[in-house]
Amino acid sequence: MIKVNLILLFLIFNSNLFGQYFNRYGNTADTNKILAINNYRFKVDSLSLNGDSINLILDSIEVRGKISNNKIETISFFKSSKSVLNISFYLKDCNLVAAAVRQPSPRFNDLNAYSTFYFENDSVFYSDYYFSVRMCLAIPFKTSFTDVYGYNPNLLGDSLKRYVNQLFLRFKTAANRSIGKSGLDVVTSSSCNARQGLWSDRSLL
Repeated sequence: MIKVNLILLFLIFNSNLFGQYFNRYGNTADTNKILAINNYRFKVDSLSLNGDSINLILDSIEVRGKISNNKIETISFFKSSKSVLNISFYLKDCNLVAAAVRQPSPRFNDLNAYSTFYFENDSVFYSDYYFSVRMCLAIPFKTSFTDVYGYNPNLLGDSLKRYVNQLFLRFKTAANRSIGKSGLDVVTSSSCNARQGLWSDRSLL
């Protein structure tokens, strides 16, 4: 009898875990789209990134980027705040489908703030935010989460979303200039037109 009860508890526990995982993005019609994009991201990440490097200066922000057909990897260094953002843009059929952001904690070298933006028709249809934390680290009363871990609050939420959009637009412009100067299609695949699809003038905002 005890063995049966233990088995039942095990099944209930695991079914709850599965339900929580599946409903991470909400029980909506967008869930399947998000999971499909995540699977695509995993496939892209498993490939080696071969492409051209493009560096940008945005006011006091230094950005280093590497561009391929399916992915743009960038690192943004904010001189004033000393913050760092690692942003990966995922492209499919010449369209932006996701932007994954990692903000390292300046106080704990193994902790990060994560943000992922999911795109459809050049617009964000879902935003996902989560953090890695120290389970044993207490947060003092009246002290914010960002203060404890040192995350820059100006690089979270809607302000981060705006920066991600603006950065992608700047890389579009820089890539178009590179295409125009060299005559080579350094970013888009051979099936994409540099004046259409990903590199059109449509705003992501």
